[in-house]
Amino acid sequence: MAKSIFRSDNQSNTFPVLGLFCFMLLMIQKGYAREFVVNWGLHNGTTAKNYDQWAEKNRFQIGDSIVFIYTPNDDSVLHVTAEDYKNCNVESPISKYTDGRTVYPFIQTGPYYFISGNQEHCQKNEKLVVVVLANHSSSTNETSPLSPPSGSIEESNPPNAASSVFMSVTASIGAFVASTVVLAF
Repeated sequence: MAKSIFRSDNQSNTFPVLGLFCFMLLMIQKGYAREFVVNWGLHNGTTAKNYDQWAEKNRFQIGDSIVFIYTPNDDSVLHVTAEDYKNCNVESPISKYTDGRTVYPFIQTGPYYFISGNQEHCQKNEKLVVVVLANHSSSTNETSPLSPPSGSIEESNPPNAASSVFMSVTASIGAFVASTVVLAF
């Protein structure tokens, strides 16, 4: 049987091994990001004290996302400074979201301040502080809260925008490295 002048035996074994390695790396990374869903709004006209209490019981890390679900015509989500959070200032947010389903990925450590775009709602405690810690570690011995406040906040593990972008970038880099290695031999 004729051998190709462009490929050696070592080269034909390298590509499947690198492909498998990249696939495993993608699957490992994908499992760490979490998505926290918040049913944003004043429910039955009550105050929203449970948002910050819930956030204090959870561990948010880089790569996680928070998803705000709300009625677009009745409410919005504002990402604000600590001072604007404290004073319920809706006039100059860092960013404003009005689509009814806002996915906010956490890309760095530190506090993130969110308030309702409706100042009256904010004054009734429809606001949230999320403190994001360092990246997920390889060993997770975290405990989750017994249950989130009923009907208002929940945690789920489906893929989110942050993990999807990360996975796309990682896959592209892996494909580039694998193809470079294959072509180099």
